Amino acid sequence: MSSDVLDHNISKDLKRYLDSGQEFVAYREPDSDQIHVLGLQQNSPVKNGADCFVVQPFEPNQPLKVYQIIEERVYTKLPIANRLNAFSKWSFDQDTLTQFEDLVSSALARIKQRKLKKVVLHSQLNVPLKLSADEAALKLLLAPVNAYRYVLYTESFGLWMGATPELLIRTNKSHYATMALAGTRLFNELATNPFSQKEVAEQQWVVKEIKERLAPLVATLSVSETEIARAGKLAHLKNDFSGQFLEKFTTLDLAKALHPTAAVCGYPKESALEYITLYEPFDRSIYAGYLGRITNQTSSLYVNIRCGRLKNDRFTAYVGAGITEDSVPAKEANEIQTKTSTLATIFE
Repeated sequence: MSSDVLDHNISKDLKRYLDSGQEFVAYREPDSDQIHVLGLQQNSPVKNGADCFVVQPFEPNQPLKVYQIIEERVYTKLPIANRLNAFSKWSFDQDTLTQFEDLVSSALARIKQRKLKKVVLHSQLNVPLKLSADEAALKLLLAPVNAYRYVLYTESFGLWMGATPELLIRTNKSHYATMALAGTRLFNELATNPFSQKEVAEQQWVVKEIKERLAPLVATLSVSETEIARAGKLAHLKNDFSGQFLEKFTTLDLAKALHPTAAVCGYPKESALEYITLYEPFDRSIYAGYLGRITNQTSSLYVNIRCGRLKNDRFTAYVGAGITEDSVPAKEANEIQTKTSTLATIFE
C-alpha cells in the first residue's frame, strides 16, 4: 500500500469517527510503526481478561472510565514522517502568566513552611488551530516523536489529543515497568543550559515517591541510573523502574497506587493534591490523569501530559511545572510556555 493511500485511509477512518460522534481512540505507541483505531463503548467495571481502553481523570476520587472495544483497525507500514519543523511554541498572554507566577509564589510560601516539598501547578492556553480536526489528528499520529500519540473522543470528556512521553505502568503477565520523569530543557541547548540542581532534586522526589508507592505491591524492584530522555524538541531527566509484581495484584492496582505521581502532583502526594484542589484556578479534567489499553497479556497506561482538548476550532493546551524550594516564579512561567512546543511544533 502506498503512503498516499495509507494516509487517505487513516484520514478517512478518523473523519468517519469525528463526523459521526461515535466514541473512539486512535493511538500509536512510542517507537511503533502501527496506528490502532478503536471504536469504543463505555462499559464498566473491568472484567478479568477483558480487552478494554481506560481513562482516569487527574482527580483520583473521580471514577475510572472503562470502554469496551467494539471494532479495531490497525494500520502498519506507516509512511516515513517528515522531520518536525523548526522549534515552535505558543505564548501565554501576560495576565495568565502573572496569574501563574502568583500561584507559584503562594506555593513557595507553603513549601518554606515545610508543609510541602513539591507541588506541580498547571495553566491552560487557548489557541486557534489552522487545521481541521481530522488533519490535526493525522499529523499528530504520524509525528516523528518518541511519545505515546493519541486522539480520543468520548461523550464524557470531549475530543482530546496528546503526545505524552511519560509511561505510568506497563505490564506483561507478572512483570512491570514504569518511569520517573521530571525536568524540562530544550534538547539542542543542553550543552549550554544543562539541568540545574533544582531539577535534579525534583527528579529525586519523583523517584522516592514511586519506590514508596510500589513497595507493597511488588516482589522485586530495580531502578536505573538517571539519564536524559528526548521527547520531540525537549529533554527530560528519567529513571526506569522494573521488576515483578505480586500475583494478587493487577495492572489497575499498580496504576491506582502510582496515580497521581509526584511528576504531575507533588510530594507528599496527599498534601500536594489538597493544595492543587484548593488553589488551582482551572479544572484539570483528564490532563495529568492516565489512559491506555489493558489486555490479559500486556497493558500500557500513560500519564496524560503534552495534551489538550479541541472544541469549536480552538485548542486548549494544558501544561504544568514542578515547584520546589529552589523555584523562581518567572522561570516556571517560562517553562510552561516551553512545554507547549511539543504540540505547537507538530501542528504548525
